[in-house]
Amino acid sequence: MSHMNITYNHSVLDNGTRLVTEQVPGAASVAFGLWADAGSRDELVSENGLAHLIEHMVFKGTERRDKTVIAREMDRQGGLANAYTTKEYTCFHTRVRAEDLPAAVDLMVDIFQKSLYDVAELELEKGVIQQEIAMYEDEPEELVHDLASAAVWPGLALGRPVAGTAASVAALDRPAILDWLARHYTGPRLVISAAGAVDHGQLADLLAAAGLRSRPEAAPRTLNAAPIRPGNTVRRRKLEQVHLVLTSDFPHLTDPRRHAASVLNAALGGNLSSRLFQEIRERRGLAYSVYSSYTPYLDAGTMEIYAAAAPDQAAETHRLIRAELVRLAAEPLTPDELAEAALALKTGLVLGGESMDSRMSRLGKNELIHGRSIDLEETCRNLDLVRAEDIQALAAEFWAEGRLAACALGPVKSFFFAE
Repeated sequence: MSHMNITYNHSVLDNGTRLVTEQVPGAASVAFGLWADAGSRDELVSENGLAHLIEHMVFKGTERRDKTVIAREMDRQGGLANAYTTKEYTCFHTRVRAEDLPAAVDLMVDIFQKSLYDVAELELEKGVIQQEIAMYEDEPEELVHDLASAAVWPGLALGRPVAGTAASVAALDRPAILDWLARHYTGPRLVISAAGAVDHGQLADLLAAAGLRSRPEAAPRTLNAAPIRPGNTVRRRKLEQVHLVLTSDFPHLTDPRRHAASVLNAALGGNLSSRLFQEIRERRGLAYSVYSSYTPYLDAGTMEIYAAAAPDQAAETHRLIRAELVRLAAEPLTPDELAEAALALKTGLVLGGESMDSRMSRLGKNELIHGRSIDLEETCRNLDLVRAEDIQALAAEFWAEGRLAACALGPVKSFFFAE
C-alpha cells in the first residue's frame, strides 16, 4: 500500500497514554485497539492466568452496561470486538464502520476502565477458562509447546502457560484483579492504535469524551529472562503419535539480528518450500505437520521446531531435524533459498498491509516495543539486507552442541533421544 498517501500521527494524551493512528485513504472501516504492556510474564506464581482472566472479565459488565448489553452493542457494530493475552502484552480490539467509531470508542473505553469484575460473574468465567485449559490439554500439539516452555524456563513466568492452570485460576479473586490493574494498567504503559478511516484529532476527542483516565503510575516492569535450559524432557501418554518440540535461544525483539532470524525461520520451516517441510513431509512422508516458529520477546527469543510422527518414526524424524540444523550451520543458504525466504516474508507484510486489523496491530506493537512507527518499506529493506553468512552465523551460535532442548509427548520409546 506504499502508493497510498497514508497519514501517520502520534501523540501523548493527558494521562500519558500514547495514541498512534494511520489514516488510510479509501478505507471504509476503522480498526481500533487498546494495548497494555502487561502479560503473563508479569505475573507472580500465585497470579498465573490473571492477565488472561482480566481479558475475559472486561466483557462481563460495567456500571452502564451488563454483559448482554455489551454483546448486543458489539453485534450491532459488526461483532468483531475481541481481546487476547500474550506473555508480554494484552490487546482489546474491534473493527467497525467509520460512522460507528464514536459508539465503539465509548464501549471499548467503558469495558476497559469501568468493568465491575462482579464476584458471581468472576466465578462463572473462571469455570469457562478452566474448560479452555482442559481443551488445550486435550490437544497434544498445544500441550507439548506448554511442556517445552516449562522445561526450558523452569521457575520463570515466561515458562508458565498464559491461561494458567486449573488450580491457579481457581485461586484468583477480585482483590487480585484490582491489585493487578493498579500495578500494570497505568497511562504510560498503555497504547491506543487505530488504522483506516480515522482522524487522529477526532479520535483523541472521542477518547476524552469517553472518560479515558489514568491510574497512578506504577514502577516499570521487571524483565528477567534467562538462557533456555538445554536437555531432554519426556511426557509419556497414550497417543497415536509422538509430538516433538526442539527449542533453542534466538535473538530478542530489538536485536539487530531479528531480521536474519525471521529469514532463517522461513527457510527452515516457515513455508511449504522450507527445508523441513520438503525433507520430512514431501520427500520422506514421516509427518503431516512439521514447522518452525521464531518467537522474540523483549529480552529473549526462541526458535521452536515442531513435528508429529508415528512412534516407530519419531527417532528418525528427530535425527533428520538435527541434521538440518547442523547443515545450516555448516553450509550457507543458496542464493535462491535466501531470496525466496525473504520474498515470502515481504509478501506477507504487503498483504497484511491491505488489512486494517493488521495495520492497527503493527502500529500498536511497534509503539509498545520500539516506541516508534516502523513502516513496511523499512522492514522490507532490512529483510533484503540479510546475507547467507548472517543465517549461517545464527545457526552456528544458537544450535551449537549442548544448546538445544528437546521435549517429546506421546508413546515415546526409551531409545528415542539416543538415536
